[in-house]
Amino acid sequence: MATEARGTFIMVLTDPEFESSVLISSDEGASYQKYRLSFYILSLLFHPTQEDWALAYSHDQKLVV
Repeated sequence: MATEARGTFIMVLTDPEFESSVLISSDEGASYQKYRLSFYILSLLFHPTQEDWALAYSHDQKLVV
């Protein structure tokens, strides 16, 4: 799970046999919005200067913003 200063949490679900999704919470984990992805995430981090951006690196070596 990744987090940033304003209480936003991001949880990544990646299972090749099931699905690849990102769960995002803007209320410190009280509720989550689920977003299905068309790729599998290898790593996820927040952009160093754009605080509302998350950077995902996929298993097929692509960077997704």
